[in-house]
Amino acid sequence: MMNIFARLVDSLIAAVAASVLVVWTVNSSFGGVGSSDVDLQLLATVDDQVVHIANTGVAGDNRLFLVRKIGVIEVFDGASVLGTAFLDIGTLVFGDVLSTGDERGLLSMAFHPDYDTNGFFYVNYIDNSGNTVVARYLVSGNPNIANTVGTPVIDIDQTAGNHNGGQIVFGSDEYLYIGMGDGGGGCDSSGSGCNAQKTNSLLGAMLRIDVDGDDFPMDATRNYAIPGTNPFILDGAVENEIWAYGLRNPWRFSFDRANGDMYIGDVGQSGASRREEINFQAAASTGGENYGWPVAEGDQCDPGTCALGNCPTPIPACDSFTYPLYDYNGGCAVTGGFVYRGADIPELIGRYVFGDYCSGDIVALDVGTLDDPVVADAGTELTTFGEDVNGELYVAVGDDMYRLVSAGTPTETPTSAPTDTPTATPTATPTNTPTATFTSSSTNTPSSTPTQTPTDLPTQTPTETATTAPTPTVLGGGTLDVDGNGQVLASTDGVYVFRALGGLQLIVPAAFRLLDPSIPPDGEISSAVSFLGEGLDVDGDGAVVAATDGVYIFRHLAGLQLIVPPAFRVIDPSIPSDAVIAANVDALVPS
Repeated sequence: MMNIFARLVDSLIAAVAASVLVVWTVNSSFGGVGSSDVDLQLLATVDDQVVHIANTGVAGDNRLFLVRKIGVIEVFDGASVLGTAFLDIGTLVFGDVLSTGDERGLLSMAFHPDYDTNGFFYVNYIDNSGNTVVARYLVSGNPNIANTVGTPVIDIDQTAGNHNGGQIVFGSDEYLYIGMGDGGGGCDSSGSGCNAQKTNSLLGAMLRIDVDGDDFPMDATRNYAIPGTNPFILDGAVENEIWAYGLRNPWRFSFDRANGDMYIGDVGQSGASRREEINFQAAASTGGENYGWPVAEGDQCDPGTCALGNCPTPIPACDSFTYPLYDYNGGCAVTGGFVYRGADIPELIGRYVFGDYCSGDIVALDVGTLDDPVVADAGTELTTFGEDVNGELYVAVGDDMYRLVSAGTPTETPTSAPTDTPTATPTATPTNTPTATFTSSSTNTPSSTPTQTPTDLPTQTPTETATTAPTPTVLGGGTLDVDGNGQVLASTDGVYVFRALGGLQLIVPAAFRLLDPSIPPDGEISSAVSFLGEGLDVDGDGAVVAATDGVYIFRHLAGLQLIVPPAFRVIDPSIPSDAVIAANVDALVPS
């Protein structure tokens, strides 16, 4: 497994960034979200439909992986799509030529949480028999090319050619979640029918498995374990892989990287009563939710459009279902997205951004108030959203991939590739020990306080000591007021100190300067931070480190009572008390 301290550093970097951006947004005078807030920056065009966009999750790796339905995965390096495919399994994927409307093919990929050490990634596709296959692959000695021989993880029989789901995502618990559609047919009628309400079927359900274990050593097609905290683990009448059920066709789901909450875009039934759903599962959920399909659709229970004779009896009561956070009647098929946790579009932070395949509307949903402005029009065939390692969002529309940017941002396609593409090849092997899982009770409202940490900013590795400057410009007079505006704030000074100590060339995010053009140049702020020198060693260990001192400074300025996370004290019991660190930070704040 990845070194625990390295993980904590990455998590803290991301947590600081996410918290900072939330505080900045709350304290700024920026207005509400409107239809002109987001532009689409064209980055790449491929030969056929992109159905998924993924990133490795490795800090500093800014590549995007474009999953094409025909069975090919391409690498976008920041400037262009590379000439050689990362993976080509076209011979394994259903059909030689897949039309735009065919729901089969290669549908998604997910990188193992320890990809930087084990090189494993997973794909979900419909095979030549028409069934769902999740398989594991390994990157080769070239980080932009994978080995072409995979290992099957799970094989699931399908009953029709549509409603395959097809999304796979690792949760913060490091288990693999697999979104399965109901198997096809109107009103969940394929096969024996009402599959989404039958818990002896893996169709119409959200599955949760442990890819680092193997509960089926004698079955070469089942290379996974059942997490001991799955909700039906002790129920012999229920498939133990099921985490939640009652879904029609979950076309794209994601976890909020700031707190672990899950959002599921579930495509609705055609007809006047259809409802496109955004289902919500809190990070604290212990699973077992029944989202109602086909008995319920949207907020309608037993709408009368579907015959329910094949459903288990007694048919579940309407008050037993978990209803959507949000639903709508329009478009033709919801395309689930992400809660935005990037830095480039401050007005979207904390909003769930999703779209519709037919209308092309991109909506920024406020998960608290359900305010739902359309912020961009992407056009028809909006197949998927994607998120990069920093939390910025992308969208695939037909053959094109776009980046979501603030309105007015220059939209020229990048002309040079980034310099941080990894060159080392992972060599370690995974362990079979799962991480801890959520154990508190489920709720049906979005979490108000982050319980997990994201991975969105910044991407450079923190340096060990503060950067020095030959002729420092002391903006804040030797205090933490490093931007010299007369006040010390976590959302500005705390961020700048952390980013300067982290060795980032861009200390002030571009979006901050849009909100406040009077912010001094990065060089002056860096000099002010450097001027503080050893005074920034607030934990007194003899070194000024972004991942510790920078984090403690930010957390104290943000008013957090817990300055040092408990896990840090496990690694280093010599860390001073929170009170001592707080006093050292306060000494740098002008009275």
